[in-house]
Amino acid sequence: MDRFVYTIEGLNVWVGRAFGWCILILTLSVSYEVFVRYALNAPTVWSMDMMIQMYGALFLMAGPCSLCPFLFPGNACTVLVRRRNRRRQLAV
Repeated sequence: MDRFVYTIEGLNVWVGRAFGWCILILTLSVSYEVFVRYALNAPTVWSMDMMIQMYGALFLMAGPCSLCPFLFPGNACTVLVRRRNRRRQLAV
C-alpha cells in the first residue's frame, strides 16, 4: 500500500512541476498583452482567453503538488490532520 501511495504522490509531484512551467508562459503572455494594449494600442482577442484557460489548468493540475507532505512538510492541511488524529487513525 505504501508503494502505491508513493507512486501516486510521485506522479502528483511530476505533473505539478511540469504544469509549473505554465507560470512562465502566463507571465510572458500577460506582458505581451500589456505591451500590445498600451504601447501599440492594439489589444488582442485571444490573449485573455488563453490566460484564463492556462490559469485554470495550472490551478487544477499543480494543486495536488502543493499538498504533497514530502515536498512541503509544514502544509497546513496535513498538519491539522496529523494534530487532530491519533497515530492509529492516521495509519488508515
